[in-house]
Amino acid sequence: MQVLMHSYTFRAYPLERAFKKAKEYGYDGLELSTVHFDFFNLKGEVNRIKELCAMFNLPVVTVDFPADFISSEESLEKSVKNLIEAIPLCKSLGAKMLNGGVGPLAGEDPSDFAQGGSVIAREEHYERAIEALKALVPHLEKAELYLTLEIHMNTLHDTAGSTKRILDGVKSHFVKANLDPGNMFATPQAENPLQAIDLLGSDIGYLHLKNCRMIGDRYDYSWSLANGDIDFFKVLSHFYGKGYSSDICIEYVGAGDPAPKAKEDIQYLRDILKEII
Repeated sequence: MQVLMHSYTFRAYPLERAFKKAKEYGYDGLELSTVHFDFFNLKGEVNRIKELCAMFNLPVVTVDFPADFISSEESLEKSVKNLIEAIPLCKSLGAKMLNGGVGPLAGEDPSDFAQGGSVIAREEHYERAIEALKALVPHLEKAELYLTLEIHMNTLHDTAGSTKRILDGVKSHFVKANLDPGNMFATPQAENPLQAIDLLGSDIGYLHLKNCRMIGDRYDYSWSLANGDIDFFKVLSHFYGKGYSSDICIEYVGAGDPAPKAKEDIQYLRDILKEII
């Protein structure tokens, strides 16, 4: 089990600063956000990323991918083609996982997460998502690369239940769920994290950690892991107490200089893991 830092934490800075701080604070590696590289020119980006990995002696463990499997058959075919080309390139970086989603699915007001995602999903959305992921499975297997669907607002997989429906349709050890309690906190239709763990079980292949507070009628993500409304000691105790395990990625998405939060968050997480594992 590795503790990673999401490079999105340093989205307002060059990728080099994300590497520098992750190394300084004792992270085991990075999840590479698409804000820091051109997914559609991944072949041209590989050497730059490898140089940073070597410079800081820190691996890229997870690579984010953009896709749209669900809008139309045309977008499905294009996204599958892009990913088939990207899989061996990601493997060449030393990555072991791809993280992303099947495409956006927002309501009339994209800021109201209760209006989007699985709430407005149609049968064809599930069918296309499953079809696309099944087409990727042989390529994932060949590369021994895992793909995780991040439970995220305004997506088909915004709840544990809708994510499980997709995974049950794909039926592959190489396609898993990325449980993100912070995203689920802001999604009214989502289960609480303990319910989600019970429902998904060993289908969880990755954990994203960010915290949030409900302030009035808005969700505020400018909090460290220890200081938001989500009790991560309870979440992680339940997860590891069930005998499950996975890599964990800390992702700060709030305002201000992210460095103090990135430093504080890994110490908080290490303290929890020391106590429960």
